Amino acid sequence: MAGGNPHKAGRLGPQAGVTLLELMVGLTLFALLMVLLTRSESFVLNAWRTGDEEVARQQELSECLGVMLKQVRSALPLKPPGGMSQAYGFVGGRDRLSFITALPAAKGGEPGLWLVTYGLAPGGPEGGLLVAEERPAMDPAVWRGGAPAVEGVSLLAGVSSLRFTYLEQSRQDDRLAAKETWLSGGAPKLPAAIQVDIVADGRQHSWLLPVACGAPR
Repeated sequence: MAGGNPHKAGRLGPQAGVTLLELMVGLTLFALLMVLLTRSESFVLNAWRTGDEEVARQQELSECLGVMLKQVRSALPLKPPGGMSQAYGFVGGRDRLSFITALPAAKGGEPGLWLVTYGLAPGGPEGGLLVAEERPAMDPAVWRGGAPAVEGVSLLAGVSSLRFTYLEQSRQDDRLAAKETWLSGGAPKLPAAIQVDIVADGRQHSWLLPVACGAPR
């Protein structure tokens, strides 16, 4: 009577602990959950990083386009100094372009007229560099090939291909004819627009740069 019911007290014994199988299942589920959380976090971080890199790259492309658009729009149909008939105020090749501009690409560049040359140069871990070499346009030594560039400005890195096409406006209508090269000599004349095709980071980009002084005369 004093000891109570022994069968009632013994019923709680088997339910008070956790079996080894239950523990292993719980640990396995916890490990799987941690793996899923880690992979999810890694995916989110990679997507965030990729998005940041894409935004930064688009900013670089936009800045490069802005510089080229500004300089090409200010291109001037001027003759070289000293009456040098063998020199040209505007020389357009397939992968190289030289013209006179009033807006230097170099930061802090002095105001005045500059002979700017666009071209592709080796460098960078991802390919070539689109560079702008600038020289004082009123220096006769520049036109004789004896003056080095005052400064070479890197406009865009990772460029593997560069091509210029020159568009000439007809005197009779508004049609534009494409030309692979352009030379303006004794009577300087500029194209109506310049098409720039580049491959940067494996992607094709095409820009159309209008020339303010390129209307037919």
